[in-house]
Amino acid sequence: MDTRRRRRRRASIAVALASTAGFLLAACSSAGSSTAGNTTGSSSGKLPHTLVFSPLSLEVPALKGLATGVQAYAKSKGWKVQLQDPNYSAGTQQTELGTVISSGVAGAIWVLSVDPS
Repeated sequence: MDTRRRRRRRASIAVALASTAGFLLAACSSAGSSTAGNTTGSSSGKLPHTLVFSPLSLEVPALKGLATGVQAYAKSKGWKVQLQDPNYSAGTQQTELGTVISSGVAGAIWVLSVDPS
């Protein structure tokens, strides 16, 4: 039974990674030169170039590797990455995301939700 859960979890993670990777690449590559280097929110309506990445947990080797790749790619496009590790806790993930949203730090957020509801 435990093996089935692990396989399902791994399959779910693989599907989530494959389906959302394209969105991240599109977001980072669409940053125009007119906003390059803007790392703070301002009244001009420009978003900060900080991506918040919140996976299920960074204990999963695939997600840890993905986080490393995201950081490298985003850096090459002039973006910073803020990693969050909710460690399978929906409450922690919700609190951390609420904090970065209300602070205005994030120009983009990529979430692999612990609890989609």
